[in-house]
Amino acid sequence: MESLVGRWFVIDGDAGIVRYQGPVDGTSGEWLGVEWADRLGKHFGSKNNKQYFKCSLHNTQEPRGSFIRNVQRINWGQSLLSAARSRYILDTNLLLPTAIDGHRGKIEAPRLETIINFQKDFGKLTVLGLDNQEIYGHLESDDLSEFRKVTTLLLAQNFITRWEEVERILLQLPKLHTLDVSANPLSSPLEITHASPVQLLRLDNSPLICWQDVCRIASSLQVHSLSYGWSQLSLLDAQLPSTIEELKLECNLITDISSLGQLENLRALDISGNHSFTRLEISSNSFSNLESLDISQTGIRSWSDIKELNKLPSLQSLKATEIPLLQDLPEDTVRSHLIAYLPNVQKLDGSLISQTERVEMERYFLLLLARDALAASKDLKDMHECPWTHRLLQKHGMPAVSQSSQSNRLEARLVQVIIQVAQDLEKEPTALVERKLIRTMLVRQLRPIGMRLAKTRSFAMFIQPTHLDSWLPLDIDNRELSFYGIDDNSLIRCIPN
Repeated sequence: MESLVGRWFVIDGDAGIVRYQGPVDGTSGEWLGVEWADRLGKHFGSKNNKQYFKCSLHNTQEPRGSFIRNVQRINWGQSLLSAARSRYILDTNLLLPTAIDGHRGKIEAPRLETIINFQKDFGKLTVLGLDNQEIYGHLESDDLSEFRKVTTLLLAQNFITRWEEVERILLQLPKLHTLDVSANPLSSPLEITHASPVQLLRLDNSPLICWQDVCRIASSLQVHSLSYGWSQLSLLDAQLPSTIEELKLECNLITDISSLGQLENLRALDISGNHSFTRLEISSNSFSNLESLDISQTGIRSWSDIKELNKLPSLQSLKATEIPLLQDLPEDTVRSHLIAYLPNVQKLDGSLISQTERVEMERYFLLLLARDALAASKDLKDMHECPWTHRLLQKHGMPAVSQSSQSNRLEARLVQVIIQVAQDLEKEPTALVERKLIRTMLVRQLRPIGMRLAKTRSFAMFIQPTHLDSWLPLDIDNRELSFYGIDDNSLIRCIPN
């Protein structure tokens, strides 16, 4: 009889893992000792003072163990090959629709039969999407050779509990480039041997896999891009392989990233959503090739931490949205300060920094500092004492500002606009935000703001200056907003596609 120990299952909507299979003293027949994932059990794996198994999914004082019979209504999942056939091969007697339901009504699908026939030919597939298909692994008797062209395999949210099941699959897919096994009930310690290498590995939402095993897996697969987010990771106490070029560790509990500094090929690092991360301390000769960094939604509170980023010789792109340091500052102030403090960064929060914008923002930064100095009755010459402002003063000169002046030529280039989201140009907006924008901002630099407001990457933008009754399409990314006549109280509307 096949051993069920270690198998994931679902019964009556409750999921768990089998920890024991066999007799229980004082009873007849075979029992399954199970640990529940999301509900309480009756004990910790013992009965009548005899320990049959241990619970390890949760670090809790609440009982998670039970004994159950192997009844027919238990769902043990299916093999990868079975799931692929169910997912991609439809019943030949099924009447195919000529239209499918879309967000705004029916969408005609005249070539649906052609697409389905293409997917039925496994030899042509390059992407095998099997997320949430209750897959427990791979049967040794199953032949996956017909998937010989598959380069991307998506296996998130399945029933996989053993890493050796993943390795058996990889050995039969030699061209695999991308593997996603996120949100599976994999737990350490894992038996890791060897498998065919993959370029990109996603292990998100896998809190039961320790960082040491993640590093071992990455080494075994010679991974170049690794994602291990939403996994309650707090301590980076093992070393990743030198092959890592991109690392995503979003929404964990990380407080220190210094151990990653010696990854000589690391070019992109994402630690967004790590609210416990409050200090940036860059040591010499670390992160020497890092080009892109995302520290959004971290706990950074000091401009000194932002200045630390200048120790990264290759840094070109930074995302730093929704951090405590910036949360109470106007957007134009945030952008001017970040651009002024980071002279080598070329892309900020997804928007390229043009040479014109850099000059404008650096001058605006000096203007704000000069006003603050005058308000505090300080001598403007003291601004030269700070190396950051001294560099900018040598480049742009001292801004012309007095205590009585409320604006100058630079601030006059800022306009207050209303950015809206609506289904079309006729209907009322469903969301809006007021922003100060610089007239020389490019259309493409406005897109990240629209993306956050519309909550989609696919949308069209239109502008209605106050002197017009009609909308103009913002359809040329490299044009300045001034070309479209932007002025105070202009309306900008984002319409999702």
